[in-house]
Amino acid sequence: MKKIFSIFFTVLFVFAAITLAVSAAKIDVDDKNIHYSNLLDFNPETNEYWAKQNEDGTWTHIEIDEYSQPRDAEGKLCSPILSTKYSSYAARKWSLIEGGEVLRVQSTDASVYPGVVFVLDAAHNGDFPVGQASSSPARAEFVKIRVRNLSTCDQISFGFTMNHTNGGTLMPLSTSTLTVDDNGKTYESSGEWQTYVFSMYEVNKNTNYNDGLYDPTNENDTPKSRWPGNLYEFAIYPFGYAEEDGTGNYPGAIVDIDYVVIGSKDYVTNYQSALEIKESNIQSLELVAAPTKTNYVVGEVLDLAGLELKATFKDGSTEVLDSASASVATFEKVENKVTLKYGAETVDFAVNVIDIDGIEMNAFPEKQVFEVATLADGFVSDGYEVKVNYKDGAAESRILDNANFKFTGDFTKAGKTTVTVYYFGKSTSFEIDIIQVVDIKIEPTKTYRYGKSPVIDDFAITFVYSDGSELASGDSDLELTYDEDALKKFVMMGPGKTNVTISATSEDYEDIAFTKEVEVTVEAPIGIEVTTAPKKTEYQPNETFDPTGMRVDLIYDNGNGKTTKVQIKNDALTFRVSTATSGEKNVTIRTDIAGLDEIFNEIKPKTTITVLGNAGATESSSSTTASTPSTNPGASSDFNALPIIIAVVAVVVIAGAVAVIVVVKKKKK
Repeated sequence: MKKIFSIFFTVLFVFAAITLAVSAAKIDVDDKNIHYSNLLDFNPETNEYWAKQNEDGTWTHIEIDEYSQPRDAEGKLCSPILSTKYSSYAARKWSLIEGGEVLRVQSTDASVYPGVVFVLDAAHNGDFPVGQASSSPARAEFVKIRVRNLSTCDQISFGFTMNHTNGGTLMPLSTSTLTVDDNGKTYESSGEWQTYVFSMYEVNKNTNYNDGLYDPTNENDTPKSRWPGNLYEFAIYPFGYAEEDGTGNYPGAIVDIDYVVIGSKDYVTNYQSALEIKESNIQSLELVAAPTKTNYVVGEVLDLAGLELKATFKDGSTEVLDSASASVATFEKVENKVTLKYGAETVDFAVNVIDIDGIEMNAFPEKQVFEVATLADGFVSDGYEVKVNYKDGAAESRILDNANFKFTGDFTKAGKTTVTVYYFGKSTSFEIDIIQVVDIKIEPTKTYRYGKSPVIDDFAITFVYSDGSELASGDSDLELTYDEDALKKFVMMGPGKTNVTISATSEDYEDIAFTKEVEVTVEAPIGIEVTTAPKKTEYQPNETFDPTGMRVDLIYDNGNGKTTKVQIKNDALTFRVSTATSGEKNVTIRTDIAGLDEIFNEIKPKTTITVLGNAGATESSSSTTASTPSTNPGASSDFNALPIIIAVVAVVVIAGAVAVIVVVKKKKK
C-alpha cells in the first residue's frame, strides 16, 4: 500500500511540475476581456512539449493526443501541438534554431504549398474566441508576426479552422494571404527580421481562397470572413498559398519565424519576444570561426555548420552563437560574401558561388500522354530528368530531384500542351499530349432475376479518349458519378432482353456527361412453387378467395444441383377458383407479366382450398387478383327471404301499436 501511495504522489508531483513549467506561453484574457495568445512565440520551455531533435540533428514532432494538450496550473492552454494531417506537412522540413527561439521552415517540394499547422485549442470549449474588436463582446482580431524571409517569395499566407459560434460546427481550413499590413508595410523578401501587424478578419475577407464565403443576399458579392469563432488550428504557409510562377516556392527556400501572436491591436503591437529584447541589447558581434562550407553553386542552401559568433551585450555578458540573420539562405545568384546580423551588429565571411548556365531535359518517359484527370493536381514528372549546367564548366552538370523544379502548363484541356520547367530564373520546355474522355462503353457482367435492381458494379465500363484509345474506368484517374437512384427504380420483370438507362457525369468537368441504353438479360426460372399456402383455406359457398399469407416463388438454377427461390409478389398474380359448390377446390395462379405468363401457363402452379356446405346452386368460377377479402365472409349470392319477412313483421307490429294508441285516446275524450 505504501508503494502505491508513493507512485501516486510521484506522478502527481511530475504532473504539477509540467503544468508549472509551461507557464511561459498561454492563452489568456487582457484588461479589456479580449483573449490573446503567445503560444506561437517559440521558446525552449514550450518547444519540449511538441518537438524533439534527433541524434542526426533533424527534428520531428511529438505525438500528443489533441485533447491532452498541455495546460498550466490554472487549466489554461500553454503549449501548441504540431498537426501533421495536412498534405503540406510532407512538402517541407522544419527545425528550431537560435536556442529554440526561432522556427525555421524550408521548402522541399515546388509543387505543394508547404506549411506548418498548429493546434491551439483542441478541447473545443471556447478557450480562444476570435473575431472583430468592434463586435460585442470584443474579440481577438489582430495578428503580429516577426519573420525573416530568406527566400525570394513575396507573400505569406495564413489558414485556420475553428468552431463557428453559430452552431459549433468545425469548419474546413480557410486560407488567405498577407500582402500589405495595417501600417501600409508591404510584405517582402528580406534577410533581416521584419514585423507585420494586421487584422486577420480583413485579410481573410479580402484574400481567402475558399468557396462559400460570399453572402448570397448581398448584391455586390462582398466577401465574408470566416475568422469569427473559437480558434482551433492556425496554419502558416511561409512561401504563400497562391504563387504560380515557380519563383517563390522552391526546394531550399527558407523562412524563419520568431513568433506569431494573436489578440487586440494594442497587445500585438507592443509585444516583444525574449529574442527581440536580447537583440536590442547587443553591443558587439565578432566572427570567431567561419562556417566549414564556403564553396557553392546557385541553388544550394547556406550551411552554417561550424559557425561561431561571439556576442557581447550592454551589461558586459557574452554568448557564443551558432546562427544569426544571414543575407542569404539559398544562393539564388553569384555571391562573394555572406553578411550575418544579430540585432544591429553585423559580420561578414567570404563564399564562392558558381552561376547556372542553363537547364535542359536529360531524359523523357517512354509515353508522354496524360489524361486531364491525371494532371488535376499538377504535372506528374515521373520519368523526366532535368540537367543543370553551370557557367564556364566551373562545376559539373547535375541531375537534381524533380522536386527542385517547377513544371507549369495548361493541363485543363485535351491536345498538345507545352510544359515549361523553371529553376532559379532559367527555364526549358517540351510538349506532351493530353487526352480527355469523350465516350464510355458499358457492358453488363451478369444476368438478372425477377425483382432485382441493377447497380453500377454490375457493369464493365470502359473510357474512350479523344485520341481513340480506351482504358478500363478503374485504371483511370477520372471518376464519374452515376445515377444510382434511377437504377434502383428499375426492377427486373419477365425473362428476356431489356434495356437499362445509365447516366454518368463528372463533378470536375462539365463537358463530361453520358446517357447510355444498355441491354441486359433477365433469366427464365426453371420452376414455380407455392412455398406457403394462404392463411385462409376454408370458405363458405361463393365467398371470394383471399391470397393473404400465400407465397409463390420462382425457382432459378444455380448449377451444381442448387437452386434459388425468388418470391413473386401477390399483386403481380391473378387467381381463379370456383367456390359455388362445396368440396376441395384448385386455385389456379397466373400472371400478366410478359415472359412469365407463358411459364405460368406451362407449369400451372396451384394451391387448394375447401368450400364448406352446399348452396345447391349451379357451380360457377371466380377470378380475382390480390384484393381485400369480403367484409361479410358468410354472405351468399342466393336469394334470401328472411330479411324481407322480418321487415314485414316489424311494419305490422308498429302499425298495430299506433292503432291501439289512437283507440285509447278516443276513449278518454
